Amino acid sequence: MIRRPPRSTLFPYTTLFRSPESPRWLVMKGMTDDAKKAISWLKGETTNVDQEISSIRESLKLTNKTVPWLDYFRPPLLKCLFVSQFLFILNELCGVNVIRLYTVSIFQASGSSLDSNMETIIIGVVLIVGSCIYSGVVDHFGRRTLLIVSSLVVGISMAAMGTYFKVQADDKRTAQEYLFWVPLLSLGSATVGFVLGCAPLPYVVTSELFPTQTRGRASSLGVTTLNIFGFLIAKFFVDVSDVIGSAGAFWICSAICLLGTVVVYCVVPETRGKELDNV
Repeated sequence: MIRRPPRSTLFPYTTLFRSPESPRWLVMKGMTDDAKKAISWLKGETTNVDQEISSIRESLKLTNKTVPWLDYFRPPLLKCLFVSQFLFILNELCGVNVIRLYTVSIFQASGSSLDSNMETIIIGVVLIVGSCIYSGVVDHFGRRTLLIVSSLVVGISMAAMGTYFKVQADDKRTAQEYLFWVPLLSLGSATVGFVLGCAPLPYVVTSELFPTQTRGRASSLGVTTLNIFGFLIAKFFVDVSDVIGSAGAFWICSAICLLGTVVVYCVVPETRGKELDNV
């Protein structure tokens, strides 16, 4: 049985007190000197601060043009909104974020002969390595390509994990003696696939799809959707696992990922290196 994890620490939030305000917000409020200090802190002393300030002011001139909310639900913004919302939903429903909450419990439920805490540490290391790989390949491959590969890898990994739990339910001895490596390999590959596309690219694609004057609201809608679905899957993943079994829960995540692969292939445009009008 997969158990709920303990509450997370508030430590990460304490580091925010050392971070400066957004330079964009400071410029918008007329606090130019503070904005220059923030830019120097964020980008280093060698940055051309005056050029950055000028760029922010030009951008603010465009964003000050308010677009009515109803326009987001009309062409051409409607398709952009659909793509953005779908990618944020896929980010959560693919299941990797919730796996990170229940990693130890999942490994314990799998009956793996390896130490569950050590396997969880390995997944954390894989997450870091995958993030480094993403930063190196994101500008060499298209956003669409990475999203397709990402959702496909996560889908296959989730299917493998669900199959393992099914085999374990039918023949626990076979699963633990011959397939003990499957949980670690499946969750590791799912983590790598996730950080290569489904995790970061919803934010990137949203910023590249929408015109400057609509980007703020579009991003806000995306993050709101992300948090709603993140709460729902974190709240009910264990309950669903209890009702239909761990295998069924992972197979549902797999089906969502494979559906996401098809939708990305059919609907999501390539945005890398293209001007907004061309997109």
